[in-house]
Amino acid sequence: MRLFCLVLLLATGMLFPLSGRADSLLAGGAYPPPNCTSPLQPLPGDSPREWHIYRSSMAQYRQCVERYLNTARQDVARIQQQMDKAVREYNEASGN
Repeated sequence: MRLFCLVLLLATGMLFPLSGRADSLLAGGAYPPPNCTSPLQPLPGDSPREWHIYRSSMAQYRQCVERYLNTARQDVARIQQQMDKAVREYNEASGN
């Protein structure tokens, strides 16, 4: 029962909240935003070349966002592993 309560507290963020509050373990209290820039869309009367450049830039923008999301997912997995480790260590120390 103690294990269930500890896991519940960790999962809901009540024990170690990861919000942007001052008690966050994240540097600065927030996860860094993506370093990706959306290109400006050409106007309807612009040349086909401008539209081609735009589509190419959008593809690069999408790749940048996908890299950011993949990295963020890996970070979440590492955080989850650390949480799981903390629960295991607590359970071992408490005899659960």
